[in-house]
Amino acid sequence: MSFYDIPAHSKVSSSMKDNAHKLKTEIVKKAHKALNQKTMNKNLSPLEVVSAIGDSMQLINAVLAIYLSDYIPVILAGGTQMLAVVAFMIKLSEYLNKKIHWEKISVCTTRWVYEDKTADFKGLAKNVKKDLLVLSADIDFNDSKYPGLRMYEEGLVKEGVGAGGLAGAGFIKGYFDKKILLTEIERLFEKMI
Repeated sequence: MSFYDIPAHSKVSSSMKDNAHKLKTEIVKKAHKALNQKTMNKNLSPLEVVSAIGDSMQLINAVLAIYLSDYIPVILAGGTQMLAVVAFMIKLSEYLNKKIHWEKISVCTTRWVYEDKTADFKGLAKNVKKDLLVLSADIDFNDSKYPGLRMYEEGLVKEGVGAGGLAGAGFIKGYFDKKILLTEIERLFEKMI
């Protein structure tokens, strides 16, 4: 995101309680420096940028979201990493001269990422695309009988690997509510321990 001048410093979330913003900034600076040694030409194609300093997941998700939005609603499931995908989608659509149906695109994350005080999901989303639809799945483990699940509520765990998007879609479609979701997660958790 920073390559495209999107202010993201101290806004990106982390799976850890203590968000390592200083380390992230150092890594981003090193990536920019390495790219600058090749070229500082900001006319690099989005493909060259993601190849040099991005993640191939960004390319795959961006292409899928752009083209699927021609036909169906698309939920990008994840936190600030999916906001990086949205930033890449904007540049990629310009490069490909391909319209994105933004009215069909949303980013859905967990409440834990959305409300994370060590990051700024909402602010970063506005920096990426002012009118982007962002959703927060209200997964709640406060009443869990398992301390490992309650750790999410204490901010000790935030990683959901797309759990917000999946839960959000289930909530929207009315397949379950947060109480049923917790019951089923605990049932599966019991089988793991």
